[in-house]
Amino acid sequence: MGRQLNLESSLRSDRQITSLLKLRLISLLTSFLVAVVGSSRSALAAGTPIDPRTLRVVSLALDNRHGERQKRLKNAVHLLEQTRPDLVLVQEIASGLFVSGDPLETLNATLQFNVQNYWQETNLGLYRTGMAVLSRYPVLEAEYHDFKEHERFEVKGYMRVKLETPLGIVQVVNVDLASKPGSDGVRRLEIGELDAFILGMTNQKSFPTLIGGSFGGNSAESAFQEWQGRLKLEAAPLARATWSEDYRNPCDSSVGEKRDHLLSYAPEKTTRRIQFMGTEVIPHTKLPHASDHCAVATVLEIVNASAP
Repeated sequence: MGRQLNLESSLRSDRQITSLLKLRLISLLTSFLVAVVGSSRSALAAGTPIDPRTLRVVSLALDNRHGERQKRLKNAVHLLEQTRPDLVLVQEIASGLFVSGDPLETLNATLQFNVQNYWQETNLGLYRTGMAVLSRYPVLEAEYHDFKEHERFEVKGYMRVKLETPLGIVQVVNVDLASKPGSDGVRRLEIGELDAFILGMTNQKSFPTLIGGSFGGNSAESAFQEWQGRLKLEAAPLARATWSEDYRNPCDSSVGEKRDHLLSYAPEKTTRRIQFMGTEVIPHTKLPHASDHCAVATVLEIVNASAP
């Protein structure tokens, strides 16, 4: 009788152990699946937005290739800390064997955002240039395209990301156009490529679209003006220039050019559009300046397409 009780007790103990092992295995598998599924989408970044009903956006062409690189990057971080953005569009990132530091790692050390970047030039890793989008909110899709037309030794392009924000789905196109002196004709061709891409993209997707970045030349150029009119783009108004050739000269409308822009595009079928609530060109206050470009910062909201 004692042996039978011991046997039954042993069997019960074995069944309990087996059940616990099964539960543990299910838990491990569940954790693994969550990790796999989660890795396919960006997570919500740490921190909280100032106002979840709006998006705070900053566009900055870093052009950080010259001397005092680490100090310039540090001042760029200070600029982002001041503006407290939800979304950052960065152009002209430089990295490589002969260029110290990782700009994106430095810029994102404080923000801890989701990062999507592409290299336009790689040069076997010796010297790379590229662009990126840093977003508080999840990046659902991303793609990059080189411009077919560009200056020799100056590869330029554009990238698109699809974001999941509290305002709904927003498409973002980050742009970097030819900027060498005398490249007006190349810029016109690049704008034509960008035009076709945006029209093709929004024929299938009716999401509000933000276009931003470095447009290479002065906004008074006819190609830029014609493009704005053709696509009925709304531009965030700029009160001053965004670029000057001298690093030590803050962006001044008397000597600089308006090269950096944020614009909105509303597809014909959309019921929502982007509206800019306030835009500022942020002059550099610390030497050495983070870039020869000044950042453009805006606050935007999503409104009904029919709203005034």
